[in-house]
Amino acid sequence: MAKAFPLHPSSPASLLRSWRKEERRQAGQVLSWLRRAGPMALVIVVPLVALQLGRRASAIREQIQHSRDDTVAIMESALAVTSRAARDWGYWDDAYRYMRGGNPGYPINNLGTAALFDGGAVMVLLEPNGNLRLTFSQTNDDPSSHTGLVSCLRENLGRIPSLRSTVRLACRNSDGSLYLGTATAVSDNTATAPKAGTIAMFDPLIKQEYSPRIRERLLTLRRELVLVSKGDRHTTALVPTIYGDGKRVLALRQVTLLPQMVASVLEDIPLLLALVGLVTTVRAMHMLDRRGQQLRNLLVERRANQRIRRVCQSLDQLVEGLDSRHNLAAAPPPLLPGPDAAGPATERRLDQVARRFHQVLVQTRTLALQDPLTQLPNRRHFIDELESRARVARAAGRHMAILFVDIDRFKAINDTYGHAVGDGVLVGVAQRLQNVLRPEDCLARYGGDELALILHLADQEDGSAAGVEGQARRVAQRLGATVRDPMRVGNQSLSVALSIGYSLLDPHEPEIEAVLRRSDLAMYAAKRQRQQQESS
Repeated sequence: MAKAFPLHPSSPASLLRSWRKEERRQAGQVLSWLRRAGPMALVIVVPLVALQLGRRASAIREQIQHSRDDTVAIMESALAVTSRAARDWGYWDDAYRYMRGGNPGYPINNLGTAALFDGGAVMVLLEPNGNLRLTFSQTNDDPSSHTGLVSCLRENLGRIPSLRSTVRLACRNSDGSLYLGTATAVSDNTATAPKAGTIAMFDPLIKQEYSPRIRERLLTLRRELVLVSKGDRHTTALVPTIYGDGKRVLALRQVTLLPQMVASVLEDIPLLLALVGLVTTVRAMHMLDRRGQQLRNLLVERRANQRIRRVCQSLDQLVEGLDSRHNLAAAPPPLLPGPDAAGPATERRLDQVARRFHQVLVQTRTLALQDPLTQLPNRRHFIDELESRARVARAAGRHMAILFVDIDRFKAINDTYGHAVGDGVLVGVAQRLQNVLRPEDCLARYGGDELALILHLADQEDGSAAGVEGQARRVAQRLGATVRDPMRVGNQSLSVALSIGYSLLDPHEPEIEAVLRRSDLAMYAAKRQRQQQESS
């Protein structure tokens, strides 16, 4: 008894074990290749990686610089506003009189009604000796709340040598917030009167009125802005110079690419992991499918080997039995075994083999006598069947009818739509004809687009020539009517017509070839008649 194959080809555990073995083998091959080609691979890979990192660093640097330029432009725009405001308010008779001790209503009447201070602007007025004259803002008019701005302005008074000169300032207020401002001298409307003091207009770097995008950029910029001494090598001073307190200037920290490079690489890690996962999944599916197929093939091979072993064992037993019963050195054995011989078992085995061979022969004969396209009998089968039925008809003294069917314009269909459509038409015609014929009728593919038909007329009462001819004519009309409706082949709807010719086999006529020639000629005569009718 054959043993069952223990490893099922679709078992997940077996497939995973096989995959692990295959991956180990592949990994060993890869490591071996790396040991041989590792230095050369490094020579190629390292420059490529360095080039890619250089390109990425350059792109990040350009992106940072572009963002800085845009943000500094916003800051310059704010400084331009403070510069214009300082000149407008500083070169004014009302401010000049106030600084010289007159116009006591200046803070309330002039500054209190100005919309300039709605966005958080701060005005600082210093007397010529540097004493504080006034600080004004809409948010807080307490002078102590702007001591940082006042102190910063005092330290930069020496940078305003003349009436029309200005200085750009970046000062931190008492609460630590950064203000940008412009300072100039206080004079009259014509800016010709002697200097009566100094005026500075400050605006916060980040205003509530800015859009969220601009605020975000300025917040980033504020983290990069520092007040340093001139000539600091780790920063880049802004041009034109913006002065702060303690003889410092406003500068930007130098770009550090490492954090941005690390962040950029980290952003690529999910994509790389996804790609690795996708490649691994595809590879795993391919390996599992291939290994599963190998296991299935192995299972089939083992089962086949088991069958072969069983057959060999049976043959060995058969040969041993024959040798034990029929010694070649002795006299020839009798044709029939004795009662105690192994004849019956041997006959059963031989009968099994014979049945198998008979099945193979039947299948081989069927393949040899069948048309592979239409699944109809082929020409050879048709002639054999015709000869067999002709012998029966001669013995009964009955006539036979043979019909030849041809598909009109079949070559034009092939040339126009291709052979695939032509084959579909041929199969469709064969199916329609079979649907109206009886099982006893023999329809075959005679060749090309020609079909041949043997009518079964053994049960027809009138076996005379006239009776058989009438039956053949009626069958031909019925066959022609089967293709009146258009035939659907793929995306094509085709109209098909048939030319059908028939002839009778006289029971006393020995030549079957003559009947075939007459049927063929009758079919071509019907084709010519149809063509004449269509042309007329």
